[in-house]
Amino acid sequence: THRLGQGKVVKLRSRESVPTGGGVKLRAYFTPGHEIDHISYYLAADKVVFSGDTILGNSSSSVRNLKQYMASLETLAGLKPKILCPGHGQIIKNGTARVEWYIRHRTEREEQVLAALASGVDSVDEIVTAVYPRNLRRNLRGAAARNVRTHLDKLTEEGRVNESEVTFTVTKA
Repeated sequence: THRLGQGKVVKLRSRESVPTGGGVKLRAYFTPGHEIDHISYYLAADKVVFSGDTILGNSSSSVRNLKQYMASLETLAGLKPKILCPGHGQIIKNGTARVEWYIRHRTEREEQVLAALASGVDSVDEIVTAVYPRNLRRNLRGAAARNVRTHLDKLTEEGRVNESEVTFTVTKA
């Protein structure tokens, strides 16, 4: 019997092919964003992506680094998956459409954040109030604030907004 990790453990490289037995191979893709060390696997023969937490079955994923996450989504979109097997939730039959929905969802949220800033709103809490539904459940407000913060971090990194100690403003172009 062989045990996982017995002997020498070798680090995976992105796009490395991993034999799983029976002639089946998975290709590993680094898909950071949800976490810095996140990985997804692709079964090319059947166009199936095992997406872990990059794409979930019932909701959008929480994100630590939005810029990396968007690049990861583009990588997965390029695979044109028929099926997504997320780490949580239901298997997703039209994989490509779901990946594209995630990209649109994040892009639309970014546009909403920029519009809120342009209207004079300048704090995370005010942005949450401006871009999320009024009936947002109280227990989801913290997650919404973290999501807004990841958008602001990305926009700041791209030079599209300026951050002061507690406020953000649109960069004058």
